Amino acid sequence: MAELWQCCMAVIRALLTHSGVSGEQIVGIGISAQGKGLFLLDKNDKPLGNAILSSDRRAMEIVRRWQEDGIPEKLYPLTRQTLWTGHPVSLLRWLKEHEPERYAQIGCVMMTHDYLRWCLTGVKGCEESNISESNLYNMSLGEYDPCLTDWLGIAEINHALPPVVGSPEICGEITAQIAVLTGLKAGTPVVGGLFDVVSTALCAGIEDEFTLNAVMGTWAVTSGITRGLRDGEAHPYVYGRYVNDGEFIVHEASPTSSGNLEWFTAQWGEISFDEINQAVASLPKAGGDLFFLPFLYGSNAGLEMTSGFYGMQAIHTRAHLLQAIYEGVVFSHMTHLNRMRERFTDVHTLRVTGGPAHSDVWMQMLADVSGLRIELPQVEETGCFGAALAARVGTGVYRDFSEAQRLSRPHQGAHIMSRPLLQLALDHSSLEAAQRDVTQLKDSVDIVEAGTILCLNEGLGAVKALREQCPDKIIVADWKVADAGETLAQQAFGAGANWMTIICAAPLATVEKGHAMAQRCGGEIQIELFGNWTLDDARDWHRIGVRQAIYHRGRDAQASGQQWGEADLARMKALSDIGLELSITGGITPADLPLFKDIRVKAFIAGRALAGSANPAQVAGDFHAQIDAIWGGKHLSWPERLVLAKSCGFDFVEMSVDETDERLSRLDWSTAQRTSLVAAMIETGVGIPSMCLSAHRRFPFGSRDDAVRQRAREIMSKAIRLARDLGIRTIQLAGYDVYYEDHDEGTRQRFAEGLAWAVEQAAASQVMLAVEIMDTAFMNSISKWKKWDEMLASPWFTVYPDVGNLSAWGNDVPAELKLGIDRIAAIHLKDTQPVTEQSPGQFRDVPFGEGCVDFVGIFKTLHKLNYRGSFLIEMWTEKAKEPVLEIIQARQQLKADVLAANLALPAHHLVTFTWGNVSAVDDTRQWMVIKPSGVEYDVMTADDMVVVEIASGKAVEGSKKPSSDTPTHLALYRRYAEIGGIVHTHSRHATIWSQAGLDLPAWGTTHADYFYGAIPCTRQMTTEEINGEYEYQTGEVIIKTFEERGLNPAQIPAVLVHSHGPFAWGKNAADAVHNAVVLEECAYMGLFSRQLAPQLPAMQNELLDKHYLRKHGDNAYYGQ
Repeated sequence: MAELWQCCMAVIRALLTHSGVSGEQIVGIGISAQGKGLFLLDKNDKPLGNAILSSDRRAMEIVRRWQEDGIPEKLYPLTRQTLWTGHPVSLLRWLKEHEPERYAQIGCVMMTHDYLRWCLTGVKGCEESNISESNLYNMSLGEYDPCLTDWLGIAEINHALPPVVGSPEICGEITAQIAVLTGLKAGTPVVGGLFDVVSTALCAGIEDEFTLNAVMGTWAVTSGITRGLRDGEAHPYVYGRYVNDGEFIVHEASPTSSGNLEWFTAQWGEISFDEINQAVASLPKAGGDLFFLPFLYGSNAGLEMTSGFYGMQAIHTRAHLLQAIYEGVVFSHMTHLNRMRERFTDVHTLRVTGGPAHSDVWMQMLADVSGLRIELPQVEETGCFGAALAARVGTGVYRDFSEAQRLSRPHQGAHIMSRPLLQLALDHSSLEAAQRDVTQLKDSVDIVEAGTILCLNEGLGAVKALREQCPDKIIVADWKVADAGETLAQQAFGAGANWMTIICAAPLATVEKGHAMAQRCGGEIQIELFGNWTLDDARDWHRIGVRQAIYHRGRDAQASGQQWGEADLARMKALSDIGLELSITGGITPADLPLFKDIRVKAFIAGRALAGSANPAQVAGDFHAQIDAIWGGKHLSWPERLVLAKSCGFDFVEMSVDETDERLSRLDWSTAQRTSLVAAMIETGVGIPSMCLSAHRRFPFGSRDDAVRQRAREIMSKAIRLARDLGIRTIQLAGYDVYYEDHDEGTRQRFAEGLAWAVEQAAASQVMLAVEIMDTAFMNSISKWKKWDEMLASPWFTVYPDVGNLSAWGNDVPAELKLGIDRIAAIHLKDTQPVTEQSPGQFRDVPFGEGCVDFVGIFKTLHKLNYRGSFLIEMWTEKAKEPVLEIIQARQQLKADVLAANLALPAHHLVTFTWGNVSAVDDTRQWMVIKPSGVEYDVMTADDMVVVEIASGKAVEGSKKPSSDTPTHLALYRRYAEIGGIVHTHSRHATIWSQAGLDLPAWGTTHADYFYGAIPCTRQMTTEEINGEYEYQTGEVIIKTFEERGLNPAQIPAVLVHSHGPFAWGKNAADAVHNAVVLEECAYMGLFSRQLAPQLPAMQNELLDKHYLRKHGDNAYYGQ
C-alpha cells in the first residue's frame, strides 16, 4: 500500500511538471480506481499489510461454503450483489480464518480510491458508487447494514467501516504535508470520486435504456443505467449506486476481457498492438477451428472455470492464437451482453471503452457478432476523465453530473474519426504574395503550409516568417525531403515548423532519422505519397513511428482531368487501416469531401481553391460546413450553448446567421427545431434577444446582380420569421452596401432601397432592425448611420455600435455615443487595432486591453449618458483548449484569492466586526469578485464571494448581496486599468487621519518604500453627492482627488476618504492587502511623529526618491 501511494505521489509530481500546470491552478481533485478488493488500516492508522486486489481468488472455498449455505440468496434482496472471491466481505472472512492476528488489528476498511483519498487528506470514508457493490451496503436503506456482516460472520469489523461519502462530495482537503510532497496546493478540495466502472459509464454518456456500455479491460463489464430496483428478474444482476439521485448502474461482469491478451503477450514475447491487429486482420473472419476460453482469472459462470486453447494443431500460427483470443473475449462479452439485453430490451447502441476500443479489427468483430451500433469514446482514460467530472461537480464548475455530461461530451459516435483540419497550401514564388493570402485566410484555416516552390525560393525564411505571422497555427515545411532527414528536420523544426514532409521514395533510414529528430523537437513527419510506393512501405513507416501521410492527385493529373476513383479510395482505406492519418490534396473542393467519409483524414489541403477564389472566406466556410456535416461539428447544440452561457455567468446569447451555408441553414429550421429551442430558453432562463445577421456580406442589398439582391430579400424575410418564432426582438444588420464587389453610387442606392424595404418588413412583424457599425468605411460611425436614420424615420430602425470598429476608425467615440444614445439597441464590446496610413487595422482576435479601445472612457461616457441597455462581449475562444473551463476556473480561483485577502484583514487587525472588504478583478477585467455584505469573517467561504459584472455593476454569481461599497470599487476599476485589487477598511489609525481630514505626509523611509509622497485625503463630499449615488460618488471623489492633484495611483496606492476611512489598492487582492497593512502602520507612526514634533516637515525629496525608486523605479534593485 505504501508503495502504491509513493507511485501515486511520483505520478502527481511528474504530471504537474510535464503539463506546466501548477498546484495553484487546480480547482479540485477526484479519484477513480478499480472496485472491490481490500485496503486496510490498523488501529493506529497505518497500512495493515499488503492490499488485496479484486482479482485475488484465495477466498474461493469460503464463497463455495456460503453458496452451499444459501447465503447469496439471503444477501441479494438487500445488497443486489452476487458473492465472489474479490468482494471485501470474502477477503475479510478469509483473513479472520487464516490471519486472525491481522484481522484483530483492523481499524478501517477501505477500497482503492478510499485509501488514496485518505492519503491525500487524512480523512476516512467509503465512496458510495464503490461501497454499494461490496455486500456491506443495504441498497434499499442506502447505508451499512449490520445484518449483512452478521450473516457473513464478520460482525467484528462494523466499527471499522468509515462514513459513506458521495461521489462529488468534498471529503477533505490536501494537507500541508502532502502539498510539499506532491506540488499540489494545501487546501485544495478532494471529492469522493468514482468506482472505475461507474466513471466509464459516465464518460460513455449512458443516460437512458437504449444504450449500454461495454468495458473491455481486465474485466469484461456490460453496464446500463436504470431508475429504481426491480424484483424477480431472470438473472441476479449486480446493481450499484449511480451518480444521479434515484439512478442505479446495472452490471454483468467477469474477469474475462483483454487481460487475457496481456497475459499472452507477456508469455510469448514482445509484440506491439499494431502488429497484433495486423496479424488478426490477415486471417479470414471466423474461418478457424481454434477456440480460446478466456478464463485465466476466473468467471462469474463458475468459481473454478479455467482457461485454455481448444483445437490447437501444428498448423496454427501465432496469428491464429491471437485471433482466437480476440474471438474468445468477444463471445465472453456477448454472454454478458445477451443477459443485459433481456433486461434492457430496447438497446440499439453499445459504447465501448478500454484498450480494445483502439482496435478496428476487434471492434468490427464485436459489431458483427452483436449486431449493435458500436460507438467509441473520444477520451483516452475514461476513469481519469470521470474523476475529473466528479471534482468539477463537487467544486461547482458544473451544477450536476447531467450538466457535466452535456458540456464535456466525452463520448463520440460509432467510427467517427477526428474532425479533419483545413490546410492552406502556399505554392507561391514570393513570400510577400504568400503572406497576403495568409492575412486574408489565417482565421479560416487550421494549418498553413510553406509550399515546396515557396521554400525553394525563400529557404528557411519562409517557415520563420509564417511562424511569426501565425503563432497559433500548425506550420508545415513542405520540403519533400529525399535525403539527410535528420539535418533537414532539425532545420525545419528549428525554424518553427510543426510538421515536415519526406518523399515516399526516400530511404527508410532517412525517414527514421527524420522521425527521431521530429520526436526530439516535438514535431511530426508526413510521408508524401508520389509515384511508386506499396502498403508494405506504409507498414514500415508506421512501424518506425510515423503516423501521417499525404495522398496526392498531382497537378498534372488534375490538368488531364483525372478524378478521384475507386482505386484511390481503396488505397486510402488501406492506409487508414494500417493506422496512418491522411492529408488529402490535389484540387480538393468542398463537393469532394463526402468521398472520404470512411477515411482517417487528418487534413484537407487546398491552395488555389481557397486563395484563388473570388470569395475565399466563403469557400473556407463551405469546407468547414462540409467537414462538420460529415465528421461531426465541434459546436454545441443550442440547448447546450444556453446551459454553457448560464454556467459562465452570462444573461443571454446572440444568434449568428453569417454568410456560411452552415449558419444560413438556421433560417430553414423546422417548426420542431424552433419549438425545441424556445423550450430550452424557458428551461434555462437564458434568452436569445438578438440575431446578428451578417449574411448580407455575401448577399448584399447593393449588389449589381439581380439574383443576389433577390437572395438578400429572401434571407431578410426568413430571418424576420425566425426572429418572430423564437421571440428575438432585434435583428442586427451588417452595415455594408456591398463587400465583395466594388462600391459606387449605384450600390449605395440599391442598398437604400433594400434597407427601406427591410425596415417595413420588420415593422410589420414588430421586430427591431439595428445596423451594426462595421469594419469598412461605408458604415464606420454613428454619424453615418444617423443620416440613414433621418432618411428612414422609423421607430423600428436603430443602431448597434461595435466599440471596437468605432474606435479603430479614429472616431470621437464619446461624441458618437452621445449622438446615438436614444437609438442604441445594444453595445458590442471587443478590442481592435487602429486603421492607419500604414495599417488596415485588425478587427478580430485582439485580446481585451491590447488594442485601441478605451473601455474605461466608454463606460464612463455611457454612465453619464444614463445608458441602461445590454452589452454583448465578443470572445474569440477558438484557440482555447477548454474555454468554458478556463473561464470558470479563473473565476473560482479569483473567489479563493478574494476570500484569502478578506480573511487577511482580521489577521492583520485591520477590521472590527464586518467593517471592511476586499475585491479583485479577473484578467479580462470583465468581472469583479467582492466580499458579501454583513457576513462574519470566521464563517465566510469562497462560495460566499459575489461576482459582479464590471460594465453593468450587476451581480451575476453568488447567493448573497455584494458589499455596500461595491460601486466605489467599480468606479476605481473602470478608471484605472492598473488596479487589480482594492481594500477598504476602518483600520484605527488610518481612519483617525481620515476623520481629521488630513493628508498623511511622507515622514520616513517605511512610508517611502511604498508610497511616492503624501497619502492624500479627499475633500468632504457635497450634500448632492451624499444624497445621490453615495457609494459611486465616493469613488468619483477619489478619482477627482488624484486627477486634480496630478497624482499617480500606481505610485500612491492608497487614499484617505474625508470623514470615512482608508482605501488601498494593488495589482491583485493580496497586493492591495499588503498596501493596506503598510498604510495602517504608517498612519500609526505618523500619529506619534506629529505628537512628538507638531511642526515636523516632510522627509527630504532626495531620500523619498531614493527609497521609492530603488524598489519601484526603472533600475530598481531592492527586493527580489
